[in-house]
Amino acid sequence: MKSLILGSAQWGWNVPRTEAFRLLDAWLDTGRRDVDCATNYPINRNPADFRASEKILQEYVRAHGLRDLRITMKIGSLDNMRSPEVNLLPSFVLMMGEEYYRLFDENLDCLMFHWDNRDDATAIRESLESLARLQKEVRVRPGLSGIKFPEVYLKANEAFNLVFDIQLKHNVFQSDFDRYEPLRKTQLSESLQLSESSKHR
Repeated sequence: MKSLILGSAQWGWNVPRTEAFRLLDAWLDTGRRDVDCATNYPINRNPADFRASEKILQEYVRAHGLRDLRITMKIGSLDNMRSPEVNLLPSFVLMMGEEYYRLFDENLDCLMFHWDNRDDATAIRESLESLARLQKEVRVRPGLSGIKFPEVYLKANEAFNLVFDIQLKHNVFQSDFDRYEPLRKTQLSESLQLSESSKHR
């Protein structure tokens, strides 16, 4: 479990490149390595800034020759206009996973499905199959963020038993904690089983 993760939703918008670099310097100086990013960051409704956040992160990684970050990349959104449009077709998932592995190499730690509004278990299962393939081929961990129907994911995941990193809203104004409860319980159980299994290897 991550205790803290550095977010990048404002990079390329309210946080310019130089300030983002300073934040990353300070973050690494504390010994932390977890960074969160998404294809549609910053979500500022300016098409010219689409994918600006990840570009800043790419530049920093290249400039410092880093190989020990733990980057979470969230994929699916097709723009930074706050629209509900997503693409999580199997071929797109593979394409984005391979692209981010090429860009970040072993710094890529987790690939998350972002803002999925689908309730089609078959389509979700096909997307998860691609995520499972990426986990095997490039050792990237699977994740979910802003999923509208966690219960459908729970059913679709029965074929793969993926253990997800999960991001959800949980604050004084809004909480998705209860809505994710069935999926979280299953994930906790599977995580414990994997942990016990690894002890006996």
